[in-house]
Amino acid sequence: MKRFREKWAFRVAAAFLVWFVSSASLSSVSLGAASEKISVAYCIDCVPFHFKDDDGNPAGLIIDLWRLWSEKTGIEIDFQAASWDETLRMVRDGKADAHAGLFFNDERNAYLEYGAPLVETDTHFFTHRDLPAIDTVEGLAGHKVGVISGDFVEGFLKERLPPETIVGFESYEALMGALGNGELKAFAADTPTGIHHLKKSGLSETFTFPAGKPLYRNGWFVAAGKGNTELISVIDGGMGLINVRERRKIARRWGAGNDRKSASPDPWKRVGDVLTKEERQWLAEHPVIRLTPDPAFPPIEFFDDQGNFRGIGAEVTR
Repeated sequence: MKRFREKWAFRVAAAFLVWFVSSASLSSVSLGAASEKISVAYCIDCVPFHFKDDDGNPAGLIIDLWRLWSEKTGIEIDFQAASWDETLRMVRDGKADAHAGLFFNDERNAYLEYGAPLVETDTHFFTHRDLPAIDTVEGLAGHKVGVISGDFVEGFLKERLPPETIVGFESYEALMGALGNGELKAFAADTPTGIHHLKKSGLSETFTFPAGKPLYRNGWFVAAGKGNTELISVIDGGMGLINVRERRKIARRWGAGNDRKSASPDPWKRVGDVLTKEERQWLAEHPVIRLTPDPAFPPIEFFDDQGNFRGIGAEVTR
């Protein structure tokens, strides 16, 4: 684990350095060198980072960063939705110019060119409440653990548990189905994504996770096909134009951020609780809602420096 953290920390530091240089010297980055339109592969169900919403449109924190990137560079984006594993193949095989965002690992590094960092997240394992309390990865030994095929956590767990106990699924819908019918009693996912799909599937009261003991904390990076350094330079240059205030605004919109202190004390109220189409419709039909805000509950609800009510609760009521 220590070696993993050191390797990842080095990658993050290096990426931030490249990103800083590209931001400070954008004149040296030829945005005109890229085509007027690029294709970006994104995951259909990696809520709240990138996913396809109820109306079939690309959505998520990272999608919003890409949209702002497009505004600042003038380069149009053709978003292409696919299962997680398929998004990797699309970029590897040249069917998409870039990947919306993913973690670094050695296997992917063999066929991807990494660029700017986007956001960070924790990853946890989740277990059925009928199982004895488990708070370490070693405690999962002897249990089948569901993951999304091709996800970073799949390789991570296969290095620490019997590989045959790690069960890959093409989508979170399929994974939740296996959890719901009792086929599996454990799975691992990026924390906000796992929480979202459990709640969507009506399983949030059935599964728990050791909130204070993530498997790891990792960063999402843009990526392109191996050797496509010119496109990565263009992407990095554009991402460097997005300032800290703009990034925070997007993060707050999705109830996320890079600061661990922003997480709610209640693990089930953490990032990723995205409203369904039906819930949005209900809110549209019931516009007047009385709230008693908790000023010390960011990013759910808080008051900014000017005394304005902010956070997810504020956004929902607008």
